[in-house]
Amino acid sequence: MSRLIEIPRRSRDGSNSWACQHAFRIRCSEDVPPQFRDEHRKSCDQLGLPIVAFFSPAVGPLAADSMAASPPRIILLFPDVLQVLAVASESTAAVILEVKRSRFFAHGIAEFMLDCWFTLYYADASVATRLTFPARATECYRWLSQSLWTWSARDAEGCAMRSPSLSFFPLHRWPHKFTHFLQDHPEIDLWPQSFLQTALSVSRSHTPFWPNLLLGFTDDKIVVLCDQYDGYPSKYGLEATFLPLAAVKHVTWIERTIRRQASIAIDVERQGQHIRFAWPTSPQLKHAAQNWIEGTTCRLTLESLQAPAPQEFAMGRASIAIADPAVPKSTSRHQSESK
Repeated sequence: MSRLIEIPRRSRDGSNSWACQHAFRIRCSEDVPPQFRDEHRKSCDQLGLPIVAFFSPAVGPLAADSMAASPPRIILLFPDVLQVLAVASESTAAVILEVKRSRFFAHGIAEFMLDCWFTLYYADASVATRLTFPARATECYRWLSQSLWTWSARDAEGCAMRSPSLSFFPLHRWPHKFTHFLQDHPEIDLWPQSFLQTALSVSRSHTPFWPNLLLGFTDDKIVVLCDQYDGYPSKYGLEATFLPLAAVKHVTWIERTIRRQASIAIDVERQGQHIRFAWPTSPQLKHAAQNWIEGTTCRLTLESLQAPAPQEFAMGRASIAIADPAVPKSTSRHQSESK
């Protein structure tokens, strides 16, 4: 299981650090809230001007208590470093987390009706960093996801954003929520080959069950869409996970016949650190899943043949940084392993 970093809950009584209630892009230093300015200036002095910067407001605890409260943050994406600043006291901020890009595994974004969160996976003691955000900030986090999509690519020198392209949309067979999500993320240009599982429950107790699940790949990433929330399929919302092909090592079918359980597992690796992602899959779809796995394995083989030498790959790479608040219960399906 991933070790999760949580920011302690803070009182909102009279604290200036909770004053801004809406997410917004930071376009100049004057846009930075006062309590963040000193740390923001230090980061810019050290790393240069960020290519992505926006303020994310505080998130209070929900009635269902599925998310802990989190303070306001500023997220900065530099050409080689991603930083998240959070308020350390009533008047000052600090860098919560910084991770080297060479240690970056994947990222994900969840847009459920009650909870929204952004996730970063990286090789640092198998830590998963989760950023909760209010639904009203969804557009800002989509923008962050688009930026990370290009930033995490092996050939994304300078982090220049690619022109949006039309994705492959077989509207007649994909869940509407999936096609709607992909239309909101034009950076995802899926190849026609994909694995689709439609949601299914086979008993009143909903055991076993399988959520809507879509696995596909683009030129440089594996994309997984799944509507499992808190252990069950969700009628509203989904979570998307984006895994750079350069970090993916194995895609495996796992089946436990006694309990009619199966899953598609994806292993990623960076600098000797490993994480396994797994999504519940119906054993009845074994043949289709194995066909997709075989095609993906061929794609990974081509990717490894095209990869630069380690010395070349290390050039131009620096660090990534990220802040981390609370984590939803539904993250239990992501199993982390350090080898």
